[in-house]
Amino acid sequence: MSEQEDPRSEIRGQAFRLLARREYSRRELALKFARKYQDADIEAVLDQLVAEGYQSDRRFVELFVRNRVSQLQGLNKIRFDIRQKGIAEQELEEVLQEQAPDWFDLALQARLRRFPQVDRSDRKQLAKQMRHLLQRGFSMEEARYALDAEPDEPDWPT
Repeated sequence: MSEQEDPRSEIRGQAFRLLARREYSRRELALKFARKYQDADIEAVLDQLVAEGYQSDRRFVELFVRNRVSQLQGLNKIRFDIRQKGIAEQELEEVLQEQAPDWFDLALQARLRRFPQVDRSDRKQLAKQMRHLLQRGFSMEEARYALDAEPDEPDWPT
């Protein structure tokens, strides 16, 4: 055998090292290997990893959404970021139906974390808080809810 290793076994070994650290989408892995290896070799190895259960776009989406929700990010930002990872919209929708996050509550939590008090007379401050929520990926309706709502309970987490 030659000194150089078979490209498919190199790709497989590198993929295992990457997947041991965190989940990757199929597209992310393909992009990582695209500079050094041929597409046919990459696709063959990725097909094998999917068939063996080592790589799963579904598992990636589940972890991605759970992580982003815990970071108090809104649906618009999650949608944009997941598209960049090469995931189909249908896959995201199925995971969102299973996890069913309350986007209004998340928007309120995001607002309370950054801005515990709302001075409704200060238009400049309200605009700043609105921009913050919109940049985190919440819809206008969710952001308005977060700015208008006040936690009723005295022991509300801030």
